[in-house]
Amino acid sequence: MITVLEITGYAKRLMSQTFAIFEVFAIAGVIYLAINLVLVGVVRLIERRLMRHTRPASQKKTRAAVVAA
Repeated sequence: MITVLEITGYAKRLMSQTFAIFEVFAIAGVIYLAINLVLVGVVRLIERRLMRHTRPASQKKTRAAVVAA
């Protein structure tokens, strides 16, 4: 698992070598955002799959109905 401290620590080391402060931290922020977006998407998919039994029958779509649409 990658943590914020690891990303910022690596960014600080890279910044001290290149002196490109804004670029390095902007890239670190984009990497952190991408990791979080992927993880949030995975958790939403898992949650949706595990909570299928709580949806009303009118909202449940069968595979045949989805293919026909």
